[in-house]
Amino acid sequence: MMEEIFIEERRTPAGFRVKVDVNTYEYYIYNSKGNLEVPKMPDWKPGIPVQVPRVVFVGGEFNLTHFILGELSFVNSKDGKMSIPYQYGSSKEAKVLYLPAYSECDIMPVILYHYESYKDVLKATERGIVFKHIVVDESFPKNEMVSMKVRYPKVNILIQKKKVSIQS
Repeated sequence: MMEEIFIEERRTPAGFRVKVDVNTYEYYIYNSKGNLEVPKMPDWKPGIPVQVPRVVFVGGEFNLTHFILGELSFVNSKDGKMSIPYQYGSSKEAKVLYLPAYSECDIMPVILYHYESYKDVLKATERGIVFKHIVVDESFPKNEMVSMKVRYPKVNILIQKKKVSIQS
């Protein structure tokens, strides 16, 4: 029996169409003329869909409550960078994580996760989840950071710095 294909499609304000196969979480982007857009990413081969990037935030300080974690989301993109809004610490100020989009499309698919610890990331990868980016705060233990980089050499690890307040 063949597996049924479920496509999530978004038309963007700039006229692009983003089509995501929700069984495989692979996507294609079509420009306003209906032509398949060629991703500007290294090692991409024509005709191969792009994997929806999975981004994990690790640590209790991150607030991503405006996303449904582990589900397909769409975020804004501009100048080849997708922007992922989040809050950090006790601040209500929105921060934005900018990641390469490899496309001029104005909306990009992404799947976000939030885990408390490195052990939670390990459990997720044991279940088959493959992350493209991991965001940690600067208090993340250095030995766990090294272990993570050794275990996931192709993953982009980003460190969120705490704001330093200068008092006069």
